[in-house]
Order: sequence, then structure tokens, then C-alpha cells
Amino acid sequence: MLGFGSSYDDLYAAGKKQLKDFQPSSATIGWAIQGLSWTDDATSDTSSNVSDTSGDSSQGEHVELSIVLGRGVLMLKFAISEATKLRNVSSFVQKSWSAGQDGLKPDAPLIAQVYSWARLSSAVQRVQNEGVEFYVDGQMTNIWSFEEAVRALGIMHLNNTASSSRLKHPITDTVSIAPYAQGQPLLELFYVRVNEIAKPLNTFFGRIYVTDSVGSVIVWTTNTTITAVTGEELVFVGPSRPLYAADEVTIGTVLLHSIAADSEIDIKFNPFDYYAGAEYDVPIIRRISQTWGSANVCYMAMTNGLYAKISVILVKKDDDINAKVYGDISAHNGFGQTLLFRKGSDATVPVKRQHAIPLSKALVATPRDKTLRVNADLYHDLGSDDYVQIAWGSVEFQPSYMRSEGKRITGASGAVEVRVTWM
Repeated sequence: MLGFGSSYDDLYAAGKKQLKDFQPSSATIGWAIQGLSWTDDATSDTSSNVSDTSGDSSQGEHVELSIVLGRGVLMLKFAISEATKLRNVSSFVQKSWSAGQDGLKPDAPLIAQVYSWARLSSAVQRVQNEGVEFYVDGQMTNIWSFEEAVRALGIMHLNNTASSSRLKHPITDTVSIAPYAQGQPLLELFYVRVNEIAKPLNTFFGRIYVTDSVGSVIVWTTNTTITAVTGEELVFVGPSRPLYAADEVTIGTVLLHSIAADSEIDIKFNPFDYYAGAEYDVPIIRRISQTWGSANVCYMAMTNGLYAKISVILVKKDDDINAKVYGDISAHNGFGQTLLFRKGSDATVPVKRQHAIPLSKALVATPRDKTLRVNADLYHDLGSDDYVQIAWGSVEFQPSYMRSEGKRITGASGAVEVRVTWM
């Protein structure tokens, strides 16, 4: 109806301002309400000019109606909705309201708490399970302890693992019928696979990153131009930490041709936007198209997941010579497969016995009711086009919080041990 979505990225794009630029005072909140009340037939002409209602230094500036709408909705979303969900926001709005016409600007930790409401809620609920320790990455929110999280939350987002029960019981009964999730909402990026190429412009460079409530993390990058090959998967270089999916998530793909006018393409997951159709526990494939060709991005947000920290140790070989390892290691989390290691015979990796094979990706999010399967197809290069098999096969692990275990995969002339720790 408004011509833009309800996510913060959508509101920032529509209003051309971010939360850090707003100063919620009695005057600015009043101007936001007034601006929204002027928007009769707004969807029929969002390019018409009206006075800016953001209440900052640009007050009185004539701007497009879509900007007024975006800024007005953003202001009221923060001052009403977020203030209800988070006590720290409520306290800030009260102080800013009392500060006079200019108001106050929210600081970075407060804004990060807004982005992390559902993640904080999930962390508080997880510890209701016996043996589960409280943990939340607080580098952005400055919230590290259970007590700080509880004090910050005005109301909590219920991470209900028994979704079907919502159809059978009243809302007031939901907590009593569904146990708290032992896992948490996580994102697994399975692959980015080249779909088709457009010769002669079949080369690209760039990066792929994920932005969640904790921040941004690179999962693939290259400074050199690479040639696109149909069906080939990009070998990730991470993530270096878990990817959280309780709140809004963006997968940013910057896959550019050196001389073409390609641009970044973002894939968004917003669990709070009904119209966006965001789905949990369903693998999603999105196609991105650029000048050089196209690629498929496959990912899944899960409601109740643990992440596996994986290492693969070279435990046995027929001789004491360091192995020149090549081949593939992959993992399947019950919904999709992702590469952990891939090297060709022309790009071997030296590995000593009882040492770890350097994985390009070592964290895999897995639903608690699924099985993690790790597959290995590894070889030792002997030179002169000769090789021996180190390991071939797979092992399976059941997600279990804080459990660590190792299982072996053998081959004709060696073995590896796959070690997994669940967090």
C-alpha cells in the first residue's frame, strides 16, 4: 500500500535517513504523525512534494511524499513499537522527549539492540532448558549477561518450536504447551553456484557477505578476476562465526565484471514482514543476474538450530611423509549440502599426520531434529600423475548441545577423523 516494505532497510531507502539520524522529541514525533495524516491517496502519487516532517535541521524542506511516509513510519516504529519491546528504547524516548524540541540521537548500542530484539529473546529462552548456558554476542549491543538481556527486554519474541500448536490452542496457552527451543534461529548459506555465463564477458570478481543482528561477515571474496564456469560452486572462506536469523538478515552479493555496469544485489530475509513471505526451515534458491551471467544462491533460515564446529584431522597414512592433500569435503545438514574443502590435484595442500586439513568453511548450522553428514573424498598426490586414496566415505552426527565427538573415514591408504563440537 505504501510502496515500500516494513524492514529497516526498506524504511531507510524510502525515507533516505537512518535511525542514527533521528531525534525523537515531542516536536519530531508530532511532525511525524502530522506528516502521515497528510497522506490521503498517498499511493497514487508518492512523487508529490510536501514539507519534511523529520524534525531535524532540514525541517521545512520540500521533499517527495514517499520520503515523508518513510520517515514518519520509521519514527513511530521506533518511538512506539521498539519502545514497547525494549526498555532501553523506552527510557531513551522519554529522555529525548524531555530534552526539548531538538531531542537526542540514539547511540550505536541502542540501535543494535533494536536490530537484535528476537536474538536476545531467543538467548533468554534457551537457558530455560537444563544445562544450556547463556550466550549472546554483545559486541554491538553491549549486552553480555542474562541479567542485562532480561533488563533490556520489555516483551520477548517467543521462539515456539511447535508451530502447529498455534492452530489448536489459544495464545495464552502457547508457553505452557511448547518447550523452549534448545537451539536458536540460525542461517545456513549452502552455496552460490554459477548458473549460466554470457561470453565473452564471463569473468567476475567481488565478495559475498552476510549482515545479521551482530554485524557483517565476509563469506567469499577475491581481488582477482575469475572465470565463470557453469555449474561451479564458489568455495567459501567462512563464515568466521554463526549467522543469526532471529532478526532481519541480508545476503549481499557483489559479483562484478571489470568493465560492465554491474551492481550489488541483496537478498533479504525479514521474519517480521508478513508480505515478504519469509519462511523458516525451507531451503530457498534465489537467482541473481549480472552482465557476466547468473548464479543461484541457496540458503535456509532455521528456527531451532545448533551450529557445528568441524575439523578434519589426518590421522593415518601409509608413510611418514607429509601428505599433499587434494579432493573434496562437504557437509549435509538434512536440508542441503555445502562445501567445506575443495582442492584440485594442481593445488594440493601439505598436511602433517595428526594435523588438521585447512577447511575453507568450518561452521555448519544444523536443525536439532536433523542429522549432520560429513562426506570426504581425499587423495595424496605422489607426483608424476600418481596418487593414493586417503579417505572416501561419510560419517553422521546428531546435534546435541555442547557435545563433542569424532568419527573416522578410511580409504585405501589412510584415514581422517572428523571432529564436531555442537554449540
